[in-house]
Amino acid sequence: MVKDYLYEQGKLSKELATEIVRKSALIFGKEPNLLRIEGKVTIVGDIHGQFYDLHSMLIKLHKPENKDDIILLLGDYVDRGCYGTEIVLLLMTLK
Repeated sequence: MVKDYLYEQGKLSKELATEIVRKSALIFGKEPNLLRIEGKVTIVGDIHGQFYDLHSMLIKLHKPENKDDIILLLGDYVDRGCYGTEIVLLLMTLK
């Protein structure tokens, strides 16, 4: 899984990163700019390039009792921390 690979500080090839961006762009292009979200929602604030913090949050939220919950990430994924690219690629992969 990409998440585990990146957690171990693995580097994705340029070709794989390009494929992830291309496929996620197709998905995002089919969605409206504004989504109506219903059900239980966990809101996660700014990530600021902190990959390991995001990884920790995802582990805590990924439990059988939370399988139907929606995670809403507010943004600021890439500034300040040094793992902005990894965060964006991970989020695109999860999408």
